[in-house]
Amino acid sequence: MSGVALRINQLRNPIHGTSAVVAFDHGFNGMVAGGEDARAIIERLATASIDGILIGPGLLPQLSPLLAHPGAPRVIATLDGGTFGVLPGIEHPLTHHRRAVSPAFALRHGAVAAKVVLRLGLGDTKALAESTSLLGRTAEECDALGLPFMIEPAFWGADLDGVDDEMIRHAARMATELGATILKLPAPSRPEVITEIVSHLAVPVWVLGGVPTAGGGIGSSIVEWMRAGATGVAIGRNIWGRPNLTAAVDGLTAAVHHLDAERAEAKFAAADIAP
Repeated sequence: MSGVALRINQLRNPIHGTSAVVAFDHGFNGMVAGGEDARAIIERLATASIDGILIGPGLLPQLSPLLAHPGAPRVIATLDGGTFGVLPGIEHPLTHHRRAVSPAFALRHGAVAAKVVLRLGLGDTKALAESTSLLGRTAEECDALGLPFMIEPAFWGADLDGVDDEMIRHAARMATELGATILKLPAPSRPEVITEIVSHLAVPVWVLGGVPTAGGGIGSSIVEWMRAGATGVAIGRNIWGRPNLTAAVDGLTAAVHHLDAERAEAKFAAADIAP
């Protein structure tokens, strides 16, 4: 078994084979509401019944020691960051994209996988060419280290007017051609699109959580994605952005590992009430 396959399996629940990941790599444009106290959130996630945590390169060496205990969630490291304007904390379409650290840095600090986004809609072909070149180089570096490489197609540029299922299918193929061994995809409107992508590309698919939503809804959606063939999900603010993080994690695992939409909906609804 290759190092890549071995580490991908480390991100999967040993009983169910599925993967519940919480994403906490949202700080490249400053503090996100609800995510200001990074250490407190990681401390709580470090003992949660999840399979992985996605964090950025700056937090990785600071917080990965909190995860250095048996049964702790595995770490996926985000290697890159984007420029969303000249001042932090202000909403603005993505303008530039650069890698901040190397795959070797991530591996050295305990990550079992690395992630870079494929930036789409940046407004000119040169920007896309730079992004694809970066991804290709990173894929080669990850392969040399036996490190799984997660690519996330990010439709964040100013030259986009909505994202449809066909765009997601094209972006999944692009990411795979660029060397992804894991895909992190926006949720398509039709779950069967996930089935097609998994069948055609034979690469494990994690579905991202998208815009935070209060109450239920997300639990049933996760179950649909999993039934369609997703290996797992990577969800951020819909977990740690709620008042009751424990209930949100329970909802996540009920949906991902047990395909229990009713329990997941109840737990996500409870997560909006402070414990």
